[in-house]
Amino acid sequence: MTATFCKHYFIILLILFNLKVNSQNPIVDYLKSKNTKTEQVIDSIINFYYTSRLHKPFISRLSLRTETDEFKLNRQEYSLRAQTNSISYNKYQNKINKLEQEEWEIKKKILNTDQLYKKYKAVTKLLGVLMLKNAQSQYIKCIEKQLEILNYRSGMGLNINFEKHLDLNLKLLNAKNEFNNLNTKQSILQIDSLLNHKLDFLLNKLISNEDILKVTDQLYVLDSNNSLYFNELNKQQLEYKQEIRDATKKLDYLQIHYHEDPSDPVNQKLTIGAGFRIPMMGSNQKIKDEYEIKRLSLSLEQLQENDDTELKLVELKNQLKQLIATYDNLVENQRFVLQKFNPDTLASSELSDPVFIAEIQLELAKINIDQVEIRNDILELYIQFISTSKTLYNNPNRYYLEFPFIEF
Repeated sequence: MTATFCKHYFIILLILFNLKVNSQNPIVDYLKSKNTKTEQVIDSIINFYYTSRLHKPFISRLSLRTETDEFKLNRQEYSLRAQTNSISYNKYQNKINKLEQEEWEIKKKILNTDQLYKKYKAVTKLLGVLMLKNAQSQYIKCIEKQLEILNYRSGMGLNINFEKHLDLNLKLLNAKNEFNNLNTKQSILQIDSLLNHKLDFLLNKLISNEDILKVTDQLYVLDSNNSLYFNELNKQQLEYKQEIRDATKKLDYLQIHYHEDPSDPVNQKLTIGAGFRIPMMGSNQKIKDEYEIKRLSLSLEQLQENDDTELKLVELKNQLKQLIATYDNLVENQRFVLQKFNPDTLASSELSDPVFIAEIQLELAKINIDQVEIRNDILELYIQFISTSKTLYNNPNRYYLEFPFIEF
């Protein structure tokens, strides 16, 4: 019996010895440490944020894409697993950076075009005032000349039409007041025309400072530029729309990100992709459910925005039609005046009235200026129409700020 007891005691010692030796086995270590698995995962997350690739300290609160009030993640509530060596991370980050750069270049072109349009509008108004001043000056000279003739006839003791004399004096007073108002407007517009000196070269290529008719003929050059840039943006957004469709699919994981400054959307966009994934296990079901609610809310919000945008586009189209009709009426009025009261034809007549001819020339100048202003308003509405119509699509900026990042 003693021998049997010693045999069993020896077997027990041998088993304990083997367990000690096998403790170097990682599987054994894993089984021994399963009670501290959560702590190890948290440590791995902290180590991940300390890696040289990020160069950023650990932050306690993580977010889905951006820091938003609607949806926040609390790190302590979930079991997270960091994947620091994602094979597709660099590849996809490079793709995002490339799209960012292309989008920024297009936006710079549109910004430059808008600035050019503002200067163009200021310069065309200035040229219109100068043209109106010239016509007003000729009108004043004609009235003064007619008054000189009447005064001469009065000195000669000839019959005088006092009613005409009074009428000419009133016209002269009003014309001089209008001329002074044009001088004031010219001073203001000269300051506005200095909107951006860097655009002077482009502006000189676009318009002629000597002839306002050439200016109006070249007005739709900016229209074409904006259409071109808008088409580029549409082409660019086709690439984003595919990513958005993928981003709104039912997820099997979420992508978490950090941001240098959550309040700065530029930093939010430039730092996308720097993060780790949360596997969609049972412990993460709450995250998944919250995300689905968020995604559906965004979809409904987007549909409502599209409806509002379509109504606004209809309103803008109606305004454009009204302006175009007004412009066509001005063209018809100009044609009618030239047919019935052509200044050149009237001047060749021996019974012509110089003051009346000057009035006709002044009216033609006003019609021409009105045409310039109406065409400027048409272009401004068109640019607004382009800007509004872009919101019918999923805006890339909105995509970066609201939708979760998906790794392909």
